[in-house]
Amino acid sequence: MRLELLDIINIITIAPLFLYSGFLFFSKKANAKSNRFLSYFLFTNGVYLLNFLFVRLREQIDYNLIFFFYIGSSFSFIFGPSLLFYTKSIAYKNFRLQKKDVVHFIPFFLSLLYYFMGLEEFGIEYYGIKYFQIIIYFIPIFKIIQEYNSRIKDYFSAIESLNLKRLVVIYVVFLILWGIDVSDYISIAILGTRNFFVGTYLIYTSLIINFVFANLLLIFSLTHSENQIENEEKATKYKNSNLDNSQKKEYSIKLKDLLEQEKVFLKNDLTLNHISSKLEISTRNLSQIINEIFQKNFYDLINFYRVEEAKKALLTHGKNKTILEIIYEVGFNSKSAFNTAFRKNTGLTPSEFKQKFGK
Repeated sequence: MRLELLDIINIITIAPLFLYSGFLFFSKKANAKSNRFLSYFLFTNGVYLLNFLFVRLREQIDYNLIFFFYIGSSFSFIFGPSLLFYTKSIAYKNFRLQKKDVVHFIPFFLSLLYYFMGLEEFGIEYYGIKYFQIIIYFIPIFKIIQEYNSRIKDYFSAIESLNLKRLVVIYVVFLILWGIDVSDYISIAILGTRNFFVGTYLIYTSLIINFVFANLLLIFSLTHSENQIENEEKATKYKNSNLDNSQKKEYSIKLKDLLEQEKVFLKNDLTLNHISSKLEISTRNLSQIINEIFQKNFYDLINFYRVEEAKKALLTHGKNKTILEIIYEVGFNSKSAFNTAFRKNTGLTPSEFKQKFGK
């Protein structure tokens, strides 16, 4: 069998897609559910590219194999749903597939039905639907990521390594990859034919980016901690709360004692769940108390006390300790997080504060 450079690059891209898919599918990590959805995406991506390879080699292989793998184009309709479910599974702890979610797979089954009934190559309209369907899926995907990055402040005191900004970058890489295919489609739709040089260049670029994208996605999956949030509407967040005003006051006093007497904020990986266990109260009710009584989210409340502790340390130990030493002592994990919180709570940088109030 004679393989050209394009076919070799395609095989190099396909192989890890199937390898990673199998690895994630059978992974026993804590975030096994999200890995399973990612596995589905990588597998369908591999089948999609395998379809491209078999069509290119159609004159060198058995026709029945071409018939079987030509359906691989239909698997692109699973890209959007699988990435949507993957994003939901790493963002929301209570995410479960429901019967209504089957609607996401209707285009895939219709595509298969069209192919098996018509036994014809897909027309330009089909590819238009395929390309723009995936782009549409990224609207709710980016909305989920934005909501998650905003709401993790209700659950964690250190969020730098928890937000999904890395995933946004990875998804943008995928959109660039898909954009290359879309530009190729648009050129064919407008010109009625494909420029051989431009088309080949776009395919090479697309395969290389796909390889990079798959590796970035795997690395993210293996390094991202499982720190999901509750999936709930803000308007109904505390609608069914069982706390009355006297209970809110009682627990707010206990919380204040924990912060001011025990100084639990010094724990650099402090979470809402950690404090709720100490107070023997649900995380939902504790979050409600912090929001309504202290008028802050959990992240800002803990950082307020950390900054107060840092202010004392700067004035009493400023000459004996470096700012970096103080940063870690009061519970911060990074200098950038400390500087942001310090300026937010004082309106000054640490150095300006020392100059203004230090003796």
